[in-house]
Amino acid sequence: SSGDGVQFAFGDDGLNPARMEGSSSKPLDFDYVMKHVMHVLRPTKASAAKTSQQRSSEGAEQERSAKRRRTAESAPPGGGADAGDQPEGVFAPALGSELATGKLLPLPPVEATATGHRLDPARAVPIRRVAAEMRSERFRSWPLLPIELAELAAPCADRFASWVRRTHGSADLDLSHMQDDLARYIRDLGKQVAAKRMQLCLEPGDTAESAAVARASSMPEEALDLLDLCCPTQRHLEAFVNRCAAKYVQAMLMPGEAVGAVAAQSIGEPATQMTLKTFHFAGVASMNVTLGVPRIKEIINAAKTISTPIITCNLIDPYNEMTARIVKGRIERTTLGDVCLYYKEVYEPTKGCFISVKVDLETIRKLQLELDINDIRVALLDHRNLQGIKLSLQDVEVVSADKLRVRPPDKPPATRGGGKMFFFSLQHLKAALPRAVVKGLRSTKRAVINKDDKGERVKYSILVEGYGMQEVMSTPGIEATKTTSNHVIEVEKVLGIEAARRTIMQEIAMTMGSHGISVDARHIQMLGDCMTYRGQVLGINRYGISRMRTSALMLASFERTTDLVFDAAAHQISDPVKGVSECIILGSTINLGTGLFKLLYDYGGKQARAGTSLPARPSPAPGAGAGTAGSPSAGPVPRVPLLGRWRSGAGTPGAPY
Repeated sequence: SSGDGVQFAFGDDGLNPARMEGSSSKPLDFDYVMKHVMHVLRPTKASAAKTSQQRSSEGAEQERSAKRRRTAESAPPGGGADAGDQPEGVFAPALGSELATGKLLPLPPVEATATGHRLDPARAVPIRRVAAEMRSERFRSWPLLPIELAELAAPCADRFASWVRRTHGSADLDLSHMQDDLARYIRDLGKQVAAKRMQLCLEPGDTAESAAVARASSMPEEALDLLDLCCPTQRHLEAFVNRCAAKYVQAMLMPGEAVGAVAAQSIGEPATQMTLKTFHFAGVASMNVTLGVPRIKEIINAAKTISTPIITCNLIDPYNEMTARIVKGRIERTTLGDVCLYYKEVYEPTKGCFISVKVDLETIRKLQLELDINDIRVALLDHRNLQGIKLSLQDVEVVSADKLRVRPPDKPPATRGGGKMFFFSLQHLKAALPRAVVKGLRSTKRAVINKDDKGERVKYSILVEGYGMQEVMSTPGIEATKTTSNHVIEVEKVLGIEAARRTIMQEIAMTMGSHGISVDARHIQMLGDCMTYRGQVLGINRYGISRMRTSALMLASFERTTDLVFDAAAHQISDPVKGVSECIILGSTINLGTGLFKLLYDYGGKQARAGTSLPARPSPAPGAGAGTAGSPSAGPVPRVPLLGRWRSGAGTPGAPY
């Protein structure tokens, strides 16, 4: 009802920017987490000793390998081998039969949501296994095949999302982007494993047939080589999912975090590294765009007039250069002086005085302008194109396909001295004709065709310098849904406040990115929300802040302190003293962090809940004063809340407090 916008989750995902470890403001660096898990869960010392022993004696290695194969073939399914034949923690001989089945350990069922403490074991990790499953050699020691990684991608991503929602306590938490990224990473990891297996001359295992061959011909010695190439086991994969979920939960923003102060510091400090005045080419060498501190100042102050307004237009047919030139001619401002050969004064006794204009049809053809002599005549009849000179239909005469006669609107009167005024009117018209707009938009200065040849085909777009975004979007040949402008106020008028908010964030990120400065997107989004939450774009200056309906003390701490304090006193404005500036001025506790809440100790509350009654306070004797009731002979008085004592009738005159 107040017209304010409310942000329910900071940054749309509720994550703390200080906890981000991935690039592009991502909360998780999957490669780093996987390498961490692979190095922590390395093979045991016994496996490492065995590996060095095998490498030192090739004959012994072949003998042990043959013995394991014979044992695996002779052992029944699920049977064990001689315990003294291999040390603890090394691949069991039954691994061959276990691999031949081709069955992975299924993910354990989702445990019931715990209702107790947050550190309850049922909520420790998303994937928990019993000890018997953890001791399985198939689970601990054998690297997963690519097809197995593809099968586990979606279940692991779902388990990650469900556990994060359960731990966070919000069922409406949007984790679709993280689910997709995690599942995509595991599938890509399977492709990398297939390539590494082919390096070792093994079956890739990326299809069902190849996986069956890989399981049938698998050797326990292959596992160590695959682990050295960072091919994960099922134990590694589940530990990776658990680690990602724990990090994501830790990255969530806690209540009371000073997001505004951190965002201001994160944007303001890197901005000091930018130069004072910088230009860069907007795709072409002939068009410059203001960057640096002046551009940041324009965005934050919500300036109505900016130095270099640029409208970026995508074409419906972006691969046709002829189409791009035709659309450019429809948008770019073309004056009569650009397409005419000459214009001269003519004085004839029979036809009178007029200005003869000859149009260059060859220039119109080369510029791909959809323009003829009649269109020029219609354009001259519009007084906005002739600096306010209003011409009638009789004043503009078409002589031929390339020639016009234009007469001034003021006719020479018969009175004495009228000829001088007619001459001045003729000269005024002659000076205005070269600047008359005959094609394009008056609010634009020029349009440039931008050529992008990075792809297989050359792609064309149009960059328009000037204003008039709505007229540009309605031009035939322009894809209106992909037309953008760097002028925030114009975007707000044409597309609305949400588009203006997005433009603010994009322009700040682009301006800082051109100087090599990377700022978390959540900080920039915080600034965009602060400027647009009132339903209109308000600059961070004295005029914008005064329209944000903030407190009087906060406004006085910014600018014009004396005037604002005087106005607040004259109008008897009350201040709730809840903001940071107000609390600092008055020396109160700031409502951030630990100062966000207050604790009240309930004396006697535990005894009341336990069912024990409080000892009754002895009533004073008749005629006794307050000193009698409070004397030591009356016994100790229990400390109970004042409100409870008042309700029970203890809050009478003379009662001890």
